Order: sequence, then structure tokens, then C-alpha cells
Amino acid sequence: MASSAGSRRLVAWFKKSVREGYPINRCVEVLLDNGYDPVMVREAVELYHGVRPRKEKAEKKKTGKSKKMPAKKSTGKKGSSMSGTSALSGAIQDLESELMKLGKKKHEIEDAVASVSAEVAYSQAREREFQQKISALIAEEGSLKNREKNLQARLDRVGDKMAKVAKIRAEMGDV
Repeated sequence: MASSAGSRRLVAWFKKSVREGYPINRCVEVLLDNGYDPVMVREAVELYHGVRPRKEKAEKKKTGKSKKMPAKKSTGKKGSSMSGTSALSGAIQDLESELMKLGKKKHEIEDAVASVSAEVAYSQAREREFQQKISALIAEEGSLKNREKNLQARLDRVGDKMAKVAKIRAEMGDV
């Protein structure tokens, strides 16, 4: 297993990055691009998610000369325990890689949903702002129409007065 202190540091970095808004799959890509050991990165992700890291099988150390043993003859069984475990480990690795891909897609979809939600909230705020502006303009339009009506009435009265003055002048000119 990789050093747990290194994994803990990576977990701390993950938490900080996620708090800052970076998706986990992007953090993993950055770590792998910067040359971190994939096993250590996987352990850090598992620790971040609260999953106990999987223990790697310890490699047997070769000491001295190895004895060559003759190959075992097949007993005719359909599969041996070694091929069964290797098939299982291969299947587990396939499932883990599929889970990683699905996790990445999930985070991408979550990021897209968050982005769309933010855009919808922004659009709704703008809509409310425009509705308030429209209602203010409608109120102003009403006051302008009242003022126009009052001015038109004053204009009509002034016109009537001018007509009376013109009539009086015409009558005085006749006299």
C-alpha cells in the first residue's frame, strides 16, 4: 500500500479543492498529470469518500536461488482456483474502471446541472428585475397620460380665450 501519510495529504488537498468548487474528477486528472502514483490517488479518493482503502497483496520477495519445479499436469477440471481468482480480480478491475467512468460521468452531469441551475436562477432574477422595471414604466405612463390630458384641457381653454379675444377685436374693429 502507498504511504498513508501521502494519501492523507492528498485527501486534505481534495477537500480544499472541492470546497473551492473543483470537481473531484478534475482533481484526479490534475494529480495524475503531475505524476502522482495512480494507486496513491485511488487511495486518496477512497479516503475522501470515507471508503477504507483496499489492501494490495504484498509481493513475495525472492531470496537466493529458486528451485525449478516441473509444471503441474492438468487434472481435467474445468478451472483451477488460480484461474478463478484471476478471473475474479480481472472482473473486479473491470467493475472498478467502469465505476470510475460512471463516477466521472456523474460528476460531469452534476456540474452541468449545477451550471444550468445557476443560469436558471440568474434568468429568474433578471426576469423579476425586468418585471419591476415594466411596472414602474406602466405607472409612469399613467402619470404622463394624466398630465397630457390636463395640458390638452389647458390648451383648449387657451384656444377658447384666444377665439373670444379675436371675436372681441373683430367687433371693436367694426365699431
